[in-house]
Amino acid sequence: MANVDEWLTVIATGDAVGVTAQATEQSHPHPGVRYLPLSDAPPVTVRMAWPRTPTHPATLAFLDHVRDTTGAAGLGA
Repeated sequence: MANVDEWLTVIATGDAVGVTAQATEQSHPHPGVRYLPLSDAPPVTVRMAWPRTPTHPATLAFLDHVRDTTGAAGLGA
């Protein structure tokens, strides 16, 4: 499958099941897919990477937002 939308379509047809991070429910809602939590699944580690010299004008503002939201003081720019 080329992307998440194709993967969710296959799941919606009943040809597959899948496991994904909790955020997929918000970022890729699909009317034919029911998202259920897995109580014994380990948390998913999310990592961020960006170029040493930011190329997008909002990169530094985004990093500030991530720091404020997550308390990740170790994020460098």
